[in-house]
Amino acid sequence: LSILTLSSLNIFANDDLLFKKVWSHEIDVSDKTNTVQAKPKEFNNLFLFVDGQGHFFALDKFSGELKYKVKLGAIAGRRGFAIDQKLGYVAIIASDAARVGLNEDATLFLIDAHSGDIVKKTSTDWSVAEPALTSKCIITFGARDGAIKCHDRNLKKIIWQTKLGPFARVWSNPLISEEHRMIYFVTSDYGDIVGN
Repeated sequence: LSILTLSSLNIFANDDLLFKKVWSHEIDVSDKTNTVQAKPKEFNNLFLFVDGQGHFFALDKFSGELKYKVKLGAIAGRRGFAIDQKLGYVAIIASDAARVGLNEDATLFLIDAHSGDIVKKTSTDWSVAEPALTSKCIITFGARDGAIKCHDRNLKKIIWQTKLGPFARVWSNPLISEEHRMIYFVTSDYGDIVGN
């Protein structure tokens, strides 16, 4: 059994050479090979993060007090999640399959960032990359076949979708430029993209 400790440091103190531990929060983690690869994020007074066991957490960012913990699957938000700061929800992908290749689909969840309640959910492709939010949709990036889907904001339909090819897998988080109408992402195998 290993313990993951998260600490909040006040890096904006008057004496910027002195770091002070403000709080810590411990969680039990039993799988040493399933590492957390998503960075924590802030929403209002909350500190949001995932663990390697498929949980999504919210702590009070000033005290470290647990506000909520939601179990979403065997893996959740592997490399991140997206926050709609204006509407107050989190878009996160979770699956009961711990790795790609197990022929499991995944679920795209919309979670109320204030309460941790699951607002909406829909089936999508297995993914480790965080979803991207645009003004019209939530884009997911699949780890199988490079499947990219633009789900409408209500998760009722898919506006558009494409597959990059049978060996293309999107492993890293995308960059969206609505101004330039571009999506930038990295795939593990571009052979099918160039070949087709």
